[in-house]
Order: sequence, then C-alpha cells, then structure tokens
Amino acid sequence: MPLRRRDFWIILLTCILFCIFLFSRAKGGILTNYLFQFARILAFCFLGEICHAVLPLPIPASIYGLLLLLAALRFGIVKLEQVKEVGLFLTGIFPLLFVPAAAGVMELGSQLIDLLLPAVLAAGLIFGVQALVLVAVTTLACVAFEYLYEMLLKKPNTAGDLSAVVTGIILALNMPVGMPLWIAVVGAFVAIIITKQLFGGLGYNFANPALVGRIVLFLGFTSRMTAYVYPDMAVDALASATPLAVADKTSLNLLDIFLGFHGGMMGEVCVLAILLGFAYLVATRTIEATVPVTIVATVFVLTALNTGSAYTALVECMSGGLLFGAVFMATDYVTSPFTTKGKLVYGVFIGLITFLIRHFGSMNEGMSYAILLGNLMTPWFNAWGHQTPLGYKKPKKPKKAKKGGAE
Repeated sequence: MPLRRRDFWIILLTCILFCIFLFSRAKGGILTNYLFQFARILAFCFLGEICHAVLPLPIPASIYGLLLLLAALRFGIVKLEQVKEVGLFLTGIFPLLFVPAAAGVMELGSQLIDLLLPAVLAAGLIFGVQALVLVAVTTLACVAFEYLYEMLLKKPNTAGDLSAVVTGIILALNMPVGMPLWIAVVGAFVAIIITKQLFGGLGYNFANPALVGRIVLFLGFTSRMTAYVYPDMAVDALASATPLAVADKTSLNLLDIFLGFHGGMMGEVCVLAILLGFAYLVATRTIEATVPVTIVATVFVLTALNTGSAYTALVECMSGGLLFGAVFMATDYVTSPFTTKGKLVYGVFIGLITFLIRHFGSMNEGMSYAILLGNLMTPWFNAWGHQTPLGYKKPKKPKKAKKGGAE
C-alpha cells in the first residue's frame, strides 16, 4: 500500500520530535524547559499515531502513545522530571486530551461529555482527524488563557471547573474544519479574556463566550469562516454548497442532511449527533427542552408560512447552526432566562430573529446574532416572565393627604 502524504508528514514530524527528545537536555530557561517537555510528550503521541496506522488492532492512537510513554518511564528511557511539569499541567487543566486513553483514571465532568461528545465524535468521523486537532488546540488555548489571566492577576484558579474546556469545544465546533489554528487561538482569546474574564469571570459574562468568539471570527475572518470543507460522502447539490445556500431546498435529501453529509461548521452538520446529545441532556434534566423546542418551532412555523412548504421549513430547521445553537448555546445557564415564561419569550425571540435574518437579511445564517440579542435581552425576559405567587395581591398605594385638610 503506498504511503499517503499525511502519513509521510506524520513520520517526518515524529522523527524531528524524537531528535529533540533524544539530544535535548533542556538547560535553558523555564520556557525552554517547558517546550522540550511538551515536545517529548508530543513525540509519544505521534508514535501512537504510527502504531495505530500500522497495527491492525481497534485501539485508539492515544492509548498506544500512553502505553509507550509509561514503558519509557518504567525502563528509564525517559526520566520523570523530563515530562512531569508539563504532564501535570496538561492533566490538571486539560483532561480532555487524555480522556480516550485514561477515562477510568481521570475524572472529567459528566456534563462536558453529555453536552458535546456526540458532536465531537461526529465531526471526527465526517471530517477526519483534523477536526479533532482543531478541537484540541482551541480547547487548550481557552484553558491556557484562563489559567494565565488568573495567574497574572493573582486570582483563584478556576480552570478546574471545566467551563473553559466547554467554551473551547463549543467554539471549535463553530468553525469549519479547515480553519487555521492561529485564528482559532484568536477566537479563544476573545471568548475567554474579553467576553468572560474582563467582565468578572464565570457567572458575570453578558453573553455566551463561545458565541461572541464565533461572531468576532466571522466578522474579522469572513473568508476563512465560510471556507467550508465538503465530505467525500456528499452528493449532488450538497457536494459544493451548504443546505442553506441551495436555492431549491425541496431537491435536497433529508437523510444526507440528517447524517451530516454536507459542508458547514463542524458541530452543526450532523443532526443525529445533536439530537442524541439533546435527548440525553433532557433525560438527565441537565437542561429543559423549553428553549430549544420553542426556537425550532418558531423557525419552522414562520418558514412554512413564508415559503408555503413544510419540506423547506424542515430542511431549514435541520440546516445551519439552528439546532446546535438551540441545544448547546441558547441554553447557557448564565445568559438565558430562568423563568418558564421568560424561556418561552426568549425562544420565540431567537427564532423570530433567525428567521428574519435568513429570509430578509444578507446572510444565509443568523442564529449567532439572534442568540446574542437574546442574551442581551435576558434580564428583561426574566422580569417579564416573573411568576406571581398564588393568592398574591399587589399592595395598594397609600392615599395622599389632601392639602388644607384638618390637622
């Protein structure tokens, strides 16, 4: 079997990293030391990739890499102090890297897995390993920015609450798979530093950090954010256009859209993965179905009335970022209403704005801007949806004393 170009570059990079590993002594400053430690760990990761490609066993590459690193430590090929500091840093604030290989050893918040694992796996299956690399880099950048910001300002370290990990994954899934990694890091900076930390940290952000990061990237790097990669499985009209960009949506195959055989952002293409995550979240009462169902129902009804086609309305509900945003972004605890009436109004508002932008605006997609406006309106939605206790009577205002009355 001929060697593929990707495998050639993996082997070449592995050789370079192992040269660093074998001949470096890391006698420089602290930054140099950390770089060499990270290079050693990365070398074993790429060795795991090679083992996974060569050996006919259904074992993830991360497990191969972990076993090789443990063997090297056991036989003294690598000393513990040569990887300890970076290893503790990675396992302490970025456990996602090691979940496939050590899920039984490290405890990762179940909410993170419940929320995003189906979408991440679907992106990896549809777009390949590059999708997982983008998720890993974006998530690492988010966690690193939060860790460094709090360290420099001498604030309590909150990296362990995994909120930055969730932000990083959601942000990555809001990008096309071909997004340059340095642009993803810019988005992570906007999400964590500007949107979250400068407003006081978790619980004080005015909008969903990943959402703001996506919007900033879309405005600043429009050509990159719309450079969609189309899977090899895509056929007919979906082989060169996203569903929302197809003029005659009645010609599209619902099954192809449902399974994600079309271009788009990594997390939004596979409806099946989104619905699996949604069903599990509702079943475990992590979120309520009120907001997602209201958003989708609003878009469906308005689109059906405007186009006169229920099929077109169904295609639009399954396309773009509507489902992903409704399930994973509009339901953010901090920036969404907490009253039932407020959630209903919030959902109708987001659905209405999305419909208006899609059909009367200059963009095919408007979900991000709709959620952002909904986040900004959340305090009013909570006030309007405030529930009046049963039997409560509004106190009467005291009557003003008449002027000139008897004393």
